[in-house]
Amino acid sequence: MALNESSQAGIQTLARPDRQPPKDSAMANRNPKSRKLVYGPESLPKKLGGHANIRTQQEDDAFLRQLNGPVWHPNIHASTWIPGSLVAINDFPASIVYTRTLETLDFARYVRSFTGELLLPTISHPDPDLTTIGGNPLPLNELQISNYYSHFTDCLHLERDAQAHETIPYNMFKVNLCPYSPNDSHDSRYALYVPGLQENTPRVAIGDTVMLRQLLIDPVTQLPRQAHTWIRQGPEVAPGFTGVQHAAIVWAVSKAKEILILRIDGLLDRSLCFNVAFPVQDRAHDSLQIALTDIGEELLRIIREEKEKKLLDEFTMEENEREDSRCLPPQLPHYLHSSGTSQEWLRSILFPTYNDGVETTSLPGGTFSRYFFDPQLNYEQRKAVDAIQSQNYGNVPYLIGGPPGTGKTKTIVEAILQIANNSGCAGSILVCAPSDQAADLLALRLQNSLPRKALLRLNHYSRTFEEVPDAILPQCYIENNYFSLPPFDQLMSFKVVVTSCRDADMLVQAKVTNRDLASLQHRLATMINPVNLRGKTTNSRTPLHWEALLLDEAAQATEMEVLIPLSVIVPPAQPVTLPTPMFVMAGDQYQLGPRVSSKGTTLNISLFERLTSLPVYADHPLFRHSAHQGRVLPFPMLRPPFTNLIRNYRSHSAILAVPSTLFYNDTLIPEALDTEAMIPWPGWPRPGWPIMFVSNGGLDAVEDLTANAGSGSGWYNLREAEKATAYARNLVYSPSLAGIAQTDICIMAPSGAQVRLLRKMCRAAGLHGVNVGPMEAFQGLEMPFVIICTTRARLCFVEDDVARGFGMVAQAQKFNVAITRARQGLIVLGNPWVLEVDQVWRAFMTYCWRNGLWRGDREGSEEWKAEGAGMGRWKPGKKQQQGELGLVSGLEMGLVFREREMKRHRHRQWENTSAGRNGGGEVGLGAGRARGLMTASQDDAMWMSGTAAEDKLKQQGVKK
Repeated sequence: MALNESSQAGIQTLARPDRQPPKDSAMANRNPKSRKLVYGPESLPKKLGGHANIRTQQEDDAFLRQLNGPVWHPNIHASTWIPGSLVAINDFPASIVYTRTLETLDFARYVRSFTGELLLPTISHPDPDLTTIGGNPLPLNELQISNYYSHFTDCLHLERDAQAHETIPYNMFKVNLCPYSPNDSHDSRYALYVPGLQENTPRVAIGDTVMLRQLLIDPVTQLPRQAHTWIRQGPEVAPGFTGVQHAAIVWAVSKAKEILILRIDGLLDRSLCFNVAFPVQDRAHDSLQIALTDIGEELLRIIREEKEKKLLDEFTMEENEREDSRCLPPQLPHYLHSSGTSQEWLRSILFPTYNDGVETTSLPGGTFSRYFFDPQLNYEQRKAVDAIQSQNYGNVPYLIGGPPGTGKTKTIVEAILQIANNSGCAGSILVCAPSDQAADLLALRLQNSLPRKALLRLNHYSRTFEEVPDAILPQCYIENNYFSLPPFDQLMSFKVVVTSCRDADMLVQAKVTNRDLASLQHRLATMINPVNLRGKTTNSRTPLHWEALLLDEAAQATEMEVLIPLSVIVPPAQPVTLPTPMFVMAGDQYQLGPRVSSKGTTLNISLFERLTSLPVYADHPLFRHSAHQGRVLPFPMLRPPFTNLIRNYRSHSAILAVPSTLFYNDTLIPEALDTEAMIPWPGWPRPGWPIMFVSNGGLDAVEDLTANAGSGSGWYNLREAEKATAYARNLVYSPSLAGIAQTDICIMAPSGAQVRLLRKMCRAAGLHGVNVGPMEAFQGLEMPFVIICTTRARLCFVEDDVARGFGMVAQAQKFNVAITRARQGLIVLGNPWVLEVDQVWRAFMTYCWRNGLWRGDREGSEEWKAEGAGMGRWKPGKKQQQGELGLVSGLEMGLVFREREMKRHRHRQWENTSAGRNGGGEVGLGAGRARGLMTASQDDAMWMSGTAAEDKLKQQGVKK
């Protein structure tokens, strides 16, 4: 790993601290037996603040600063130490030897296969104009059409710099390559072992460039040759370096074995020892820059058009004032002479306003006449599909807000099938997702309802076959052992094309966007019949090939990633009477958002989230967080261009209660029917509530900086891991949970070090089937039982965690994802005194404390008790106990009410049974409900049917 100067200094200081406690200090009380320094309040004179009780570490540090100046602390985030002679080699100038790239899809040749460069010139990769970069992007509320291009150009520039800095820790030093074919001296392929490749640290794909610097190692010192000269003379001398940097090409990737196969041309047979660096790949940013340039130019035309219109109005007014009006008006640009709507359509998609919607004075009824492919769709899902199909909400994006477990993907799939089977849809549908895995899931669900020749799963050539599910391989196009684009005629015949947002760039480079196809058709027609078509508007009444874009998991994609598929469907300039493309997004902005390297830029906010903050959505009376919820609707109003999914088919009511009120305006309705399986477990503090918070008294610690070279250092909490493993083992071997399997349990942790420790302890306990991983790995998944480890137990490091985006504190989206993965049971382990600084965690702990869902830790470490944590005696404030800010959800009140009713009905049943034995009384109502605590989904149907059945039985008993 690379080591910067500050980190190296931290390591050196860790080995030889600059400051030792003074021998004569009042804090240095020597124990004559152990001869060790003893630090503690018991050694302080009372006039200096000593007292009989144990002081906290923060108070000791403050007192040390008062006596001796600043207290030294080791750099806990320092990287693994690397010899300076190896690090220096990467900074020396070198001659670059390039390797021939892979023979993959040639887009210029592909375009020539169905047209010519005269008609459709190939796309060049533009370089952003760095002179326009200001360094600090504008705030989100200042984003508008006029600064859209410059704003996101700044963001992309900062993101590239942040990614380059982020890849530095993945650099490898003095590693050996193995010949791929040892017996073939002409084979230029070599194998390289890369730790962390399985977890995409670093992220490498086929066709990427890897930089290699060949080393000459001294066999005695095992350091680069001339390292001693470099130490004496400084950086002017390159120690043991051939002066050549090879730009190797990734030929194959094996993530399971964490091995890269590299092709290196022109490698001299002097050494197979190298320094390895993983640079930022140009192609990853080229596609984003091309899409931004394309969309930015369309938006800038709107600004120029407004200026020209204003100029024309001023000229007309001046001419009317003159007596002589024979002067001609100024010539307008060609795009103003057409009745084109592409720029207006794009504006309404990226910056929709009230005027882009459709007003209504009433809302449609709750019945639907159309046939649904999935008969199990609920009312909200059917309403969304019906609105998308009818497209009666205006020319704005349609948003499907789907909290966890509410069926976002299910709704998107039904909408795709409805559009594809609509007789009025003659074109194709583009379906995208931010990740390949999410796109694979869409293809899997669609392939059973679409003919094989109607569905294409489009993959980039860099994707390996082992990453693609076998079931959808028949829907992919493969050429020369790589994924590729099908021939033009086949591509045009597919009704549905599924791909990731970034891989949609293949369609852009292949020149098969709506505007390219319309331009091609018009130019061909003009060449064939030049007299009749000369002078007519371009793309006049050209039908669209891409009629709709549907994007799943949209809140996880950056806005720049969405621009790529959006540039595919942008319509050409055409009459306003023709239909425009449909744009639908499904997502949840309260779960994990886009994964970016730069902090504090607009790239952290998805297009889905940005649109929900605009007045056309946020101010709508029916929006989820609207103040009009439950009140009389103010007609006329816009037809809602959105649907709020509210029925959760995943989790128990007790698990949903806090996320529902914190993030979704207390609108979630539990509909899952199989959430009671963990209720019999005797470990729950309160029967019938399969959730609890466990106070953890163990302190966190940092990994040995030299123990995990290649994996990096990180935080772990031994006692927390022991507790999590013990709970998992207890669940697996509990006689009351005979049906639970190890694979039904997952343990989440925020740090890689804690994940590694948990995996080690689970394997040692025989729990090989328990799923252990970071929170991010479980997004989109669900598990019957979830154990969450928060790890952090030292308050002094929380501020740094928040700044770095590490851990679980002040990470509301990560909290929401972790909690809502659980279906039947949830255990959270953490230090309440650390977590309470976060309002979200404070609300969750108050919920557990208020309802008796709490386990203390009476065996915590002495240091933990010394910091004031005190044996699990945490209590919320009085306002929090009573539900501060209205955080007592309807689900929580419903659970408490049903529990009380259950006890009452049990008591009545007992009374009625006793009365029946004495020859009187009647059958008690609610007996069926008294068998156990029912979920909200069972409340309506089962409760009403049970009451009716008991009434009937009672009547029959009276007649007899």
